[in-house]
Amino acid sequence: MKNGCLIVNLGSPDEPTEGAIRAFLASMLSDRCVVNLPPVLWKPILHSIILRIRPRKLIDRYRAIWTPGGSPLAVITQQQCDMLQEALPDVDVKYAFCASSPTIEEVLTDWDIDALTVIPLYPQFATSTVTPVVNRVLDFYDALDQSDQSSAQEGTHREAPVHPYLRFVPSFATEAHMIGWYHQQIECYLKTGECDHLLLSFHGVPNQRYHLAAHYKAQCCATRDAIAAAFPDLTVSMSFQSKFGPGEWLGPTTQQRVTELPQEGVNNLVVATPAFVADCLETLEEVRLGYRDQFLASGGQSYRVISPINADPAFTRTLVSLYHSVESTSPAPLCKG
Repeated sequence: MKNGCLIVNLGSPDEPTEGAIRAFLASMLSDRCVVNLPPVLWKPILHSIILRIRPRKLIDRYRAIWTPGGSPLAVITQQQCDMLQEALPDVDVKYAFCASSPTIEEVLTDWDIDALTVIPLYPQFATSTVTPVVNRVLDFYDALDQSDQSSAQEGTHREAPVHPYLRFVPSFATEAHMIGWYHQQIECYLKTGECDHLLLSFHGVPNQRYHLAAHYKAQCCATRDAIAAAFPDLTVSMSFQSKFGPGEWLGPTTQQRVTELPQEGVNNLVVATPAFVADCLETLEEVRLGYRDQFLASGGQSYRVISPINADPAFTRTLVSLYHSVESTSPAPLCKG
């Protein structure tokens, strides 16, 4: 059998320009899993307000983190793919993004494999992150199947494409290699500087049943507990960042906590972001710079950030473990539940 493995992250603008940022936001925010308002209400808001105003506000932020090779997330995801390919020489490994190129559809087109394992690069399951990946893979093969049926009805002869067995990794909130990596990083930070408190900042989601907020928070708590277990004398808490738009989101927010902690006696803060596996705008600009300024302005003395796992070999071992964990399972049916 010819086996394939597809790792998928959100993506990023192709370049730090208003047009590229607008295209990226349009793709991301048009997904009903991300924003579940009725299209008749959401589309006018998206196109007449958000896509006209927000790209201009984000240009300088993206330019501040851009690298010679492109966006950090795109560069790191490519590295993660290359390292996983080296670790799985008998598997064809590729990567894709949900909101930018290479898209899932672009990568799946003409990919000749018998079995496909899909790993969304989100440790904790959320409707807005993992579900779009699953839906787009299934939609691609559903459309391909319908095209085959139409060709057969029209009497058009062509070689039928191979529909691979599909397997999905839904989450990996407590994967041992990843948690062990955090233990090593935190231990190093404790040895090299003062730390009164460890704050784990997770990406936020709307506090709604549609977004499975309670399930997502439970997985974040599981990650927190697994990390904290190795440090019984260290105070560890969690918060949620990157709130977008009105409405109630999971809390407390990271912005709220970095301003409160100095008043609670925390002078030396270490922040980690275990919902992210690659540096991006949220980790490099929001966490590393924005929250740092707020913490220090509120009376804190030192603020240090543990970068995401990125292209560390420990993440390659994480992905290999995830691949093998579903390799022997029964294939997923080619339909949506």
